[in-house]
Amino acid sequence: LYQSNACLVAGGLYREYFHAGLWYKVITTMSMWTEEIQQEKSPLRFFLLLTRPYALVAIGATVCSASAAFLEAASPFVFKKIVDAMASGGVANQNEVWMWAIIYLVFFVFLTLVLWRLSGFVGMRWAVGVRASATHALAAYVTRHGSDYFHKRFAGAIGGKIGNASGSLKSLVEKFLWSYLILFVTLITTFVLAFNTNTLIGYLFLFWLALVGPVSFFLARWRIPASAHAQREDTRVRAQTIDLLSNVGAMHDFARRTFEISRLKETILSRYRAGIRNWTLGEVARVVSNVLQVFFVSIILFAVIYSWSKNMVTPGDIVLILALVGSIAYRMEELGRDMNDFAENYGEIKEGLEDLLTPYDIKDLPRAQPLQVKTGKVEV
Repeated sequence: LYQSNACLVAGGLYREYFHAGLWYKVITTMSMWTEEIQQEKSPLRFFLLLTRPYALVAIGATVCSASAAFLEAASPFVFKKIVDAMASGGVANQNEVWMWAIIYLVFFVFLTLVLWRLSGFVGMRWAVGVRASATHALAAYVTRHGSDYFHKRFAGAIGGKIGNASGSLKSLVEKFLWSYLILFVTLITTFVLAFNTNTLIGYLFLFWLALVGPVSFFLARWRIPASAHAQREDTRVRAQTIDLLSNVGAMHDFARRTFEISRLKETILSRYRAGIRNWTLGEVARVVSNVLQVFFVSIILFAVIYSWSKNMVTPGDIVLILALVGSIAYRMEELGRDMNDFAENYGEIKEGLEDLLTPYDIKDLPRAQPLQVKTGKVEV
């Protein structure tokens, strides 16, 4: 790797190749600086395209995060076993209590924490890498535009859109690993545990999953246009402010300060209105999510009380179901916020790609040979 025979020695190979992290560089560096984005304006397809160089770390982070979420969601099952054993009494049941307590500490506490930290160490390489690749790819694509493209746009606006799009891709990775994936695993685990505990409650959980999924998806799509519009207005304000400060000397020379400040005020006001509308739609989506959450928790509690009155559940079952309800209610509250964040990130990426990945004014012929550039001179 360093053109040195010493790297062939086992100790040197370990020090230079594994310990220094070069195994990761060999896997990813060859393609992380790709410029072949081919006007891919779909935010999700653009995200998947730039994730390819980090496929191994993405899979590793996903497995660690999903495993930790599963253990965390399944921990109420251990509480059920401990409560049932305590309620039964007897020496044998005391031993069972200690057994489940040790299992909980080893697997559901220690192992879960280890898996969360592993997902962080591995996932950060995916998130930061996608942002780096997106910044390079977009900057490389934009610099191939002709001068007419830059004459019609502020440099601050172009730089802001590159930064927003790449930063939002990083946020999507973080949200996927530590929000969306956790919610999905928690919902599936909760449904399986609830169905195995009591059929009625299991069907209620199934009904909830069938209801909340489409509603959340609809609310997220409903807000995306407003998020994209708010992001465009934010980019306009940022670009106009940078342009104003960059040309402050000319502004004073031509006595244009009042005009420029007035123009900036109108742009800020437009961003204010777009931001208010975007935020309002987000709060409306959360209100709908909260109403569904209250309805769901109420139905589950009534079902638990009914099952207890008919001696259909044990004390451990009640503890399990209440713990699952608390967990799912917390995740549903986060779902509204996560859907708002997804709409924000999706809108930022979509708004940036639509303007940055426009077709070039001057296109190469299909069979054109690459120009060999040695100096800045023009020669025949």
